[in-house]
Amino acid sequence: MKIDKNKVIIMGDSAGGNLAAVMAQKFKKQFKAQVLIYPWMQMADYQLPSYTNMAGFENDPTVNTKYLLTPKEVAKYTLSYLKGQDYTKSGADKDLDKLVAGNHLKADVRTKDPFKFLKSTHDYSKVTYDATMKAKDDKLIGDLVMTPDVSPLFQTNVAGLSDAYVLTVEVDALRDEGKLYYERLKAAGNAAEYIDYPKPIMHGDIRKADVPKAVDMLKGVITFIEKKLK
Repeated sequence: MKIDKNKVIIMGDSAGGNLAAVMAQKFKKQFKAQVLIYPWMQMADYQLPSYTNMAGFENDPTVNTKYLLTPKEVAKYTLSYLKGQDYTKSGADKDLDKLVAGNHLKADVRTKDPFKFLKSTHDYSKVTYDATMKAKDDKLIGDLVMTPDVSPLFQTNVAGLSDAYVLTVEVDALRDEGKLYYERLKAAGNAAEYIDYPKPIMHGDIRKADVPKAVDMLKGVITFIEKKLK
């Protein structure tokens, strides 16, 4: 394959954004750039404002509520990923509500880095820890979600990474963590660009031909890529 290894850009949206961010952290400047489109950056906290705000969109006439990414939906994807089973259809697993509530994490985890990167203001004082919440290979879910390979937002050192383009949208549970990661990239001295699209733009819209703003979103991504490949 005749590929110029100096012009490789890694890109992903949603869960793909998670994988792209993890790879960009592992290979650092080996990528020309990274494009993260409403990326899923952490699986530890389902009480960030962008998660709890999703309930407010359920009766919003300007929003296509059929495709809302709710905290419980994100929890389903978390279990599917960590347990190696598809929970997105039945949603019957007993750990779903526990994940959203925060029962998978020990109390002391929330008082230090890397959890503090979330800048969470949620009151977890009455949330108890459940040590029975396990993923495949009998590993604790609470331990896995705090690792940067699962939650790239929790990488302690994000300096020296490839240039980044981070896109978020207002109607999206993942909005806050995408913005937080952009802020960490900038604070660490990386070249990074950020854009957020207001409602009614929502998670997944960049791939929808019937969404007028999808063209603008794609143009922004293309412009960034073209600029980096010059």
